[in-house]
Amino acid sequence: MFVAVVMFVCAALSVGEGDSSAPAYQNGFDKSACQTLCPVPGCPDNASADTELKLSERGFPLASSFQFPEKIRRQSPFRVNMSSPNVAVNALILAFRSRTTGGTEPQGYFDSWSDSLKPLKCDGDGPPNALTNKDLSGKNDFWFSWMPPKAQEIDVALRGTFVVNNEYWYNIEIKSDFKVNEFPVSMEGCGETKSCVTLSRTRTKCEKASRCDLTVAYSLSADNRTLEVTMGGVASMAGRYLAIAFTNDSESLKSSNIFACIRTERLAEVRHFTLSDDKSVPVESNQVLEDTLFEQDGELVWCRFKVPVRPPNFDLSVPLYQVYFWGEANRTSGQIEMSPPYKTSKEPIQVGVAQHSRLTSASSRESAPVLAVLVSGLMAAILLRPMS
Repeated sequence: MFVAVVMFVCAALSVGEGDSSAPAYQNGFDKSACQTLCPVPGCPDNASADTELKLSERGFPLASSFQFPEKIRRQSPFRVNMSSPNVAVNALILAFRSRTTGGTEPQGYFDSWSDSLKPLKCDGDGPPNALTNKDLSGKNDFWFSWMPPKAQEIDVALRGTFVVNNEYWYNIEIKSDFKVNEFPVSMEGCGETKSCVTLSRTRTKCEKASRCDLTVAYSLSADNRTLEVTMGGVASMAGRYLAIAFTNDSESLKSSNIFACIRTERLAEVRHFTLSDDKSVPVESNQVLEDTLFEQDGELVWCRFKVPVRPPNFDLSVPLYQVYFWGEANRTSGQIEMSPPYKTSKEPIQVGVAQHSRLTSASSRESAPVLAVLVSGLMAAILLRPMS
């Protein structure tokens, strides 16, 4: 009996492995298809070795079957669902590609997917950046989650090839007009074309803006007259704020200019304050901040704004200490309450000199009331041009 069972299993396996009628993509597209998106040799012409599979002459039946989030968000999974009650897909390959260049290199990577799909690692040992079918069963629905590339500009198209019975749709552009969320701010270009500060009060490493207690990115406008600032971080409830201050006195915070990103009930707001010294109360100014944009993202808030480099009675173009801090704001008046300790740059910083400062709990030491921060990974490239 034991011998008979073994012979049956072997026979069954040999039939499955030697079945010449099974298509090459029965267990998913080959890795080479990452570039071509072709299911068979000779694609996309009909001159294929697989005489039964033909390029479809009909319109793509799944064009309206994909559901997408409203926007792509950096550093966050982008989940896509496909549901098609009337059309079942047997085989497929999916990849995000650059829309602007039209290149064939996959963009970003997939971090989760439904059981009917499996990943393809197009770049060898890297993360999976294409998805294909696990078998030839009919798939009326599936889903996947994709992580966007770490790029300043994200401009991608989702493309794919789909096999339904004996016809296929080749290199279909499923969607390309994706909107990209302004936040979190991209870390591309930090220390080169813009300055960035990432700060953590508890972590020894803070590389992603979404994991930092405070992230600030700023750069000068082309005419050097305007400072463009994006800042965000943890402010878990309405009334909490995070702020950056510019001062020429790191000990007493004398003559500070403060920009505070304050969480509101539904969004956030940015306000400008002046501070005589650390024993006084911040006074809100009537400084107009331009091109403001705000967002809540869980416990994080984000604020973007532009401010003149030379506001009244102050000059942000000269080297100044930068002070970073958190606190509570009066939910009625918006007045911020300040209390040490703060985190302060070790040296005065010129806003026209691009740098990338990573401030963490491991790279700082206290000297109350100010936390003097040892800045690691400093990269400088002088960008400031003469003021006109």
